[in-house]
Amino acid sequence: MSDVVTLDLPKFSQIDINNAKTEVEERIKYCRDLKEQLLKESNYTWDRFIYPLEEAEDALSKTFGPLGHLNAVKNTPQLREVYQYCVEKISEYSTQTAQDERMLKAYQIILQHDKTLDQAQIKAINDAIRSFKLSGVDLEGDKREKFEQVVTKLAKLQSDFENNVLDATMAWHYHTLNEDELKGLSDSAKEQARLKAKTEEKDGFVLGLDAPTYISVMQQADNRKLRETFYKAYVTRASSEADNKSFDNTKVMQEIMRLRAEEARLLGFKNYAEVSLATKMATSVDEVMHFMQDLLQKAKPHAQKELKELQEFAKQSGLDEELKPWDSVYYSDKMKKARYDFTSEELRPYFPLNHVIKGLFSVLSSLYGITAKKRDDWDRYHPQTELYEFYDENKQLRGAILVDFFARAHKRDGAWMDECRTRYKRLDHSVQTPVAYVTCNFMPANEGADALLTHNDVLTLFHEFGHALQHILTQVEYLPVSGINGVEWDAVELPSQFMENFCWCEEGLQLLSQHVETKQSLPKELFQKLVASRQYQSGLAMLRQLEFALFDMQLHQSSVEDLDIHQIIEDVRQSTALLEVPKFNRFENGFSHIFAGGYAAGYYSYKWAEVLSSDAFAEFEQGQTVLNKAIGQKFMHIILEKGGSAPAAELFEKFKGQKPSVDALLRHNGIV
Repeated sequence: MSDVVTLDLPKFSQIDINNAKTEVEERIKYCRDLKEQLLKESNYTWDRFIYPLEEAEDALSKTFGPLGHLNAVKNTPQLREVYQYCVEKISEYSTQTAQDERMLKAYQIILQHDKTLDQAQIKAINDAIRSFKLSGVDLEGDKREKFEQVVTKLAKLQSDFENNVLDATMAWHYHTLNEDELKGLSDSAKEQARLKAKTEEKDGFVLGLDAPTYISVMQQADNRKLRETFYKAYVTRASSEADNKSFDNTKVMQEIMRLRAEEARLLGFKNYAEVSLATKMATSVDEVMHFMQDLLQKAKPHAQKELKELQEFAKQSGLDEELKPWDSVYYSDKMKKARYDFTSEELRPYFPLNHVIKGLFSVLSSLYGITAKKRDDWDRYHPQTELYEFYDENKQLRGAILVDFFARAHKRDGAWMDECRTRYKRLDHSVQTPVAYVTCNFMPANEGADALLTHNDVLTLFHEFGHALQHILTQVEYLPVSGINGVEWDAVELPSQFMENFCWCEEGLQLLSQHVETKQSLPKELFQKLVASRQYQSGLAMLRQLEFALFDMQLHQSSVEDLDIHQIIEDVRQSTALLEVPKFNRFENGFSHIFAGGYAAGYYSYKWAEVLSSDAFAEFEQGQTVLNKAIGQKFMHIILEKGGSAPAAELFEKFKGQKPSVDALLRHNGIV
């Protein structure tokens, strides 16, 4: 029987917030009742036990998922309350299911006796058994009850942390009637500030703390006092050092860390870092720390040299005081301009969004033989969203990506990919088509014009599409290991960081760039300067990422009850921060990756996966063209299509023919 492919999309306009709690509770009840019914059966198999449960939980995900997405991109007080309620109910159900010894026993029986299992199913079952153990299935009595309480509290606190960051960001603004204060800002940035003032029924200009505005001010504003004001507002968000202290995350962070340490103790681990690494590609805390310290040792001399050059340039440019953190980005951009004769802002006209999308799809076609088709007949939740379907060379629909491009009020900062629908084959041989969300926060277009991206925006788009491609191109037929599911967290950034490389090569940039007025692609001279700039201050950039990763890992190695979180990052900065960090800096209070996202004791994953992605891309650099379809197909078949159906190390070695090497990463960064 041939497979029937179905595309199921969320119906956002039909979401009834008032009834959402009931719908989620009904889905949870169905899952619970089904579990009890299936556990009464005597002959456990994948098809008779695991499959129906996974299908029921997928239905729960499809009910709750759109609520979670809207909570991130269209936040309201009512939606937030409903979302938090549902998170707690789902967390409670998930913990109770994962702690059910009968479930563990059923999975163990299936693993031992179901002779129809293939390797992907075996991987999924082994992952599940490990998950049961990490969820406290072996705990009894008071310890089990305590563990359930810890997990439920953590889910709420992590949501509280993210909400505080969002609220603190939205609550702060800078209003001025004097355009001279904004000297140096691009016309588009000033126009956005003018429109924001108009929306708020004010004269002059209003600037918020959203990422595009903040970056524009730090890079472009000639007004040093303005840069300092924005810097302080940004690095004190959600802290006691902020002007508005009502969103302070300090106690939330303390409680999160206390509960994570308690979770680790209950499970028999020394600390939460060990819990985190139990599901990673890296095998131990020592291995991760050695990896980061080795990179730090290699990068630091380059970073010190780069900082000295920047300080000298700032002095020559008229800065008669010590270089401060609110100066570094500004003078860095100016030095980049002096060295390479362009600034980030000057590249915007070469990257109109619609042409970048067209170029991205050309790259995907060249590498993987897939074709994109935009759809307009879908239920948008906001006018500035798009849906793209992707077809393979056999005209088969492989998946779809729903993209939300622009920054706006009530939308979480940053860029991310998330799953919307996950591929799996039903028992009737029909296939659920995978769908991914890609969310960005680009500066919106001025009225009647195409949005213009910076090169960094282009990198961001490729990065998130890399994640989405692993999700929608998967050929795995089982929900637990399909797409991004079941992929080790420190390997999940491989496809995303891999895709960024095509934004640095001539063939890629020829496809991506087209001047908004002249329609010419990026001139060769400018291309050469852009590529040369890839290694610009790469030592400082690596040191900054290592600072975040070392802070994260040091923090989660602690088992101290009353943890001084700020002191830990201060201690880490003794080896990573070359420029003095102001006493008021509370970066950690807005570090959502580790306090609200999935990167607790896992932020090192970015650098770990960058080693993998650089080493993988080195294969494409060997031939006459980096857009090599043969190697692209190999990468797609071995890495992207396999999802979490096999260990990441095994898949990488199958693609590369050897274990990963750090050499390509160091070469790409000019650190050799």
